[in-house]
Amino acid sequence: MAARLKVYRSHIGFYETVVGAPSQKAALEAWDVRQNLFAEGAAEVTDDPDTVKVALAQPGVVLKRAAGSNDVYAADPSTPSLPAGKKAKTVKPNPDRRALEDAKAALETVNEMQSQQKAQFDARRRALEHELHTTEARWRAERKAAEWVPEQARSDYEKASRNG
Repeated sequence: MAARLKVYRSHIGFYETVVGAPSQKAALEAWDVRQNLFAEGAAEVTDDPDTVKVALAQPGVVLKRAAGSNDVYAADPSTPSLPAGKKAKTVKPNPDRRALEDAKAALETVNEMQSQQKAQFDARRRALEHELHTTEARWRAERKAAEWVPEQARSDYEKASRNG
């Protein structure tokens, strides 16, 4: 004996949908949803005679109509039209990202330039430090040599004074 069908209704996306199915589980499968719309209060059994008649004529087929309309349910309804008295919201175009992208590029250019300049300063600092160490080593050697000359001259003077 064939299972007794019920008609289930839910609002999914832009559409109000109905399906003739033997159970809530079968209706959820027909709608291709995983959450339990019935437990959430987003789906219900309907007993509206016109809706039941249309849905039971095509059991297991999801029938749709634009949400809020009184159009006839269909397996492939036309693009939803707005119910009478409702105006379409104007959709603003996405803002132009060029200014943001240009600003990001300018910031990256500044960061790169500063990084290069810092690297140049660091290289110059290392070169100056090397030059300073080399010069200080030369100074130490010159001082040592210069200190030895007076000592040698005094020693020579003292020897000459004694011999003379």
